[in-house]
Amino acid sequence: ALLLRQHLLRPLAQAEPPPLAADVRAECALREALLRRQLDQHDEAQAAREAALAEEVGRLRVDVLKLRRDVQAADVERINYEMAAEERAVAQFAHLRTQLEETQASARAARAAAKEAKESRAEMEDVLEG
Repeated sequence: ALLLRQHLLRPLAQAEPPPLAADVRAECALREALLRRQLDQHDEAQAAREAALAEEVGRLRVDVLKLRRDVQAADVERINYEMAAEERAVAQFAHLRTQLEETQASARAARAAAKEAKESRAEMEDVLEG
């Protein structure tokens, strides 16, 4: 039975397909070619978008590096300004301390002179009374 079946089906498999099947195959081949072309175009467009994005990412990275450099420069400038302000404050403190010490020394000298003048006056009054 199996041999008979194979013998009967063999001529059908070797026979030309009906014209309708050939038209369907041709249409399928055309659609496949069209879809492949659309897929290729889509892939090309996607590759172009990815290249543009990669380029933009590169530009953004450069911008980030420039901004980091600017921030570091601003930090250095701020630190230099703070150090200069601290140095000015230390110098002003030293100057004020010197002035205070001079004023204190002058006050001590004035008190000593006043004491000496008072003692001298007391001596003179003793001499004049005596």
